[in-house]
Amino acid sequence: TASAVYAGILEAAHKRSGDAPFQSAAMAALPAAEAAQQFRASLSALAERPGQRLDLLELVETGLSDYCHGIDHFSRYLSIQDRARIEHLKRADSIGIGVNLRENEGGGIMCHPFPESQAGLAGIESGDKLLTVDGRAVDGQPLELVAAWIKGVPGTKTTLRVEKQAGRSQLITVTREAAKMPLVLVEKERSSTLVKIRGFEDGAAAEIEQALEDVPPERAIPFDLRGRG
Repeated sequence: TASAVYAGILEAAHKRSGDAPFQSAAMAALPAAEAAQQFRASLSALAERPGQRLDLLELVETGLSDYCHGIDHFSRYLSIQDRARIEHLKRADSIGIGVNLRENEGGGIMCHPFPESQAGLAGIESGDKLLTVDGRAVDGQPLELVAAWIKGVPGTKTTLRVEKQAGRSQLITVTREAAKMPLVLVEKERSSTLVKIRGFEDGAAAEIEQALEDVPPERAIPFDLRGRG
């Protein structure tokens, strides 16, 4: 309900500001209009407390961001500024390096390069954890924004710092170049494998069979068919 959302955001804002825990159950049980009024009053009071590090807008946005992320590991709140930055970076002439990014349950962003892509040829391997893009840390950043950072004008370069599955970090510079996305993309990590199928055109079955050749037979393999009708 709307009241529960108000209560959850306010609870997250209290936690982020280092304040005493907020008891959200009472607000969640209120009618929506009354909860909204109490939400505004409580948030304003929190912003005006002595020693408060965050202003009212920052409390709203950090509370909303933390609340969304608390729903599940993959939910994110994008501010108006974030959306504007993403749209600015997603110019018509921007292309990437042939890598699919996926957020894992721990919040890390994992790299999965397309076969024969610039990312793979440069040394990025499936299961590498992305740490920085051109010196900018990706921790806590929306996945869409990080993907936009990687894109740019064809022929230009981007430098990624990745953490290999052995635990060491490595700087890898990749040239941006158009890459053909395969019908089947297999994302392999240390203990999991995910198969994404983009279409069922001729050759898809052969691609699946080839991609799964070295997967241990005892491993469960989920198939991602979203958007395939």
